[in-house]
Amino acid sequence: MAEGPNPPPVPTMEESNGVYRVHAALPMAGDWTLTLAARVPGETEPVRGQLNIRVR
Repeated sequence: MAEGPNPPPVPTMEESNGVYRVHAALPMAGDWTLTLAARVPGETEPVRGQLNIRVR
């Protein structure tokens, strides 16, 4: 995670059925990439993915 004046993302909490909500203060509008990693029961390595986000 990049260093900067903004607070880090708030730790996630499961809402239901594997849905998680994340709150983060982004310093500016633009295109961002959210990189995710999760430990999944039955998998030997964390499952990873990326999500592209446009902030206006």
